[in-house]
Amino acid sequence: VEVVNLGAPGYYSLDSVVNLATRGLAHEPDLVLAYDGVNDAVIRMYQDPACYNGDTPLFAMGMDRGIWQFTAPELPPSALYRLVAYRMGWLKDPTVFTAALKHTGLCPPEPGNISQVDLVAQNPPTHFARNERSLAALAQSAGAQMVFSTFAWDTATAEAILTADPNQSYTLALQTAIDEQNALLRDLATQTDSLLIDLAAEMGSGPYFQGDQVHQSAEGARRQAEVYAAFLVEQAIIQP
Repeated sequence: VEVVNLGAPGYYSLDSVVNLATRGLAHEPDLVLAYDGVNDAVIRMYQDPACYNGDTPLFAMGMDRGIWQFTAPELPPSALYRLVAYRMGWLKDPTVFTAALKHTGLCPPEPGNISQVDLVAQNPPTHFARNERSLAALAQSAGAQMVFSTFAWDTATAEAILTADPNQSYTLALQTAIDEQNALLRDLATQTDSLLIDLAAEMGSGPYFQGDQVHQSAEGARRQAEVYAAFLVEQAIIQP
């Protein structure tokens, strides 16, 4: 079995579609496994509905991450100076994608007068569903088996937070958004003749997550891999 990891920090479902179309299919995969969720939820929790749903050149592109700058200061020729300058904070890290972006200003700023729960309600997961459906279409167009995975997070900690404060906006909004998107994935798997790994139901909580509830610990990454492997063996996609 050869595994090609095309996951990237900060990507959400539209990035995954572009990534699969421009890079993933070039590997001629037999199977495509998509794991999107929290970044789509965060966009829904913070993005002004006028940009997320409105008539804008950034339609459904998520928060205004900017456009690529073609002109930028040249890097100093000395590698030693670049290292020191980066460590001391004199120089932006040139490997960070956002360091080369310039905000377009086409999206209004994040609204500060509305709760995250209300923003999730005003930003339904229409784009998430469309993007995940596109992933399945791309995979199947290349003869690959599509596998969706629900998004797992530390629900036990979230429930404890909400028990202590039922109106805690961030946690309640995150729970609502992820639950909606996981439910969509379960439906989409049936509609697109794809397989579904319900990682959210299999993962559990505890030592699998870091303190922010959504990023996994090393134990969590191992557990996720074990759940995926067991599923693929059970489906006779790979040998035991």
